[in-house]
Amino acid sequence: MRKFTVYLLIAGLACVMSCRGNDWDTEEELMALSRTWANDYVNYTLRQVVISADTLQGIRKGVYTGDDITTSSVLKDTLMSVFHFTKGNKNNHDSVNITSSLLQIRDSIVLKTDGYRYSDYYWVHLYTVGPGIVNYEGRFHVDFYETGKTTPWGWSEITYHKSNVYDRTYSCESPVLGWY
Repeated sequence: MRKFTVYLLIAGLACVMSCRGNDWDTEEELMALSRTWANDYVNYTLRQVVISADTLQGIRKGVYTGDDITTSSVLKDTLMSVFHFTKGNKNNHDSVNITSSLLQIRDSIVLKTDGYRYSDYYWVHLYTVGPGIVNYEGRFHVDFYETGKTTPWGWSEITYHKSNVYDRTYSCESPVLGWY
């Protein structure tokens, strides 16, 4: 009888462990996702900043379009770009609706990002905190939600700093993770 009880306990434990679901929320995964999204939605937009010599000469006028990115700019001493990232993937059911806007007046820049990304495994809200990233100083925040839920369970934040290094205009720290 004891042997039967032990086998039953082991089988029950195995069943409970297998029904637990997919764990994707390890710290390494959350940090990697946060870095990827910061690169895709913030760093990409920051790379569009025009140096003042180009701005004064009127380089980069016009409208650019891509598969899932649209931007427009108006120049002499002002650059306004809006990047709307949208993506729908039938294979993994990913849905992206994120807007990054860049306002540059001479050497002063303001970048704002806000939007959502949904998939079968996670929902996230990605946004810049407060007024945005102003002159390369600011924070990019990610709230993680359970699929179908409206209350976040975790967050990540990446801080941006202006860089004094010759070939880099900004730097960003590693993501900081937290739990609600």
